[in-house]
Amino acid sequence: MNDTQLILQFKQGNTRVFNAIVERHKKRIYFFALKLSQDHQKAEDISQETFLRAYNKLHTLKEESSFVPWLYRIASNYYRSIIRRPMLKVVSDVDLNSLAIDRQEEDDNEMEKAMKCAIAQLPKKQKVALVLRCFEGLSYKEISQIMGISNSAAKAHVSYARNKLRDLMERTNDEM
Repeated sequence: MNDTQLILQFKQGNTRVFNAIVERHKKRIYFFALKLSQDHQKAEDISQETFLRAYNKLHTLKEESSFVPWLYRIASNYYRSIIRRPMLKVVSDVDLNSLAIDRQEEDDNEMEKAMKCAIAQLPKKQKVALVLRCFEGLSYKEISQIMGISNSAAKAHVSYARNKLRDLMERTNDEM
């Protein structure tokens, strides 16, 4: 069964199908949250909260085909809300394995470490847009839907993030 069929069944009262939705998308949302937060516990919390909010609001989703961007938007909004809270401090130290696809393989490459540190320093909107584009492979249209911004603003955030990363990496190279 595809997402659209599962969502339609859910809206018709079969709430048990939500488990299949979670199983299908939990890794995607977890790794997205991990790339944003740089913290495994926060990524787990963001993932759980994303699916809890999706469960409670799924009946409001008008276009079932936009479900995945909608999930990313929930996760992104929740991430932004927790980093605004004064009692929660976003960790600026980067978990060196957080952006790696294979977390078990340890990479001692200095350039990779510098890149991860640079990504962690990006402003939150640029970081979200960059992760969605470069790591999740989403289109600018999908990014604009997720972030609630125009296509041109999505392109601008990605472009600014790339330029800022380039500058940070050049400074790192100069220091080495």
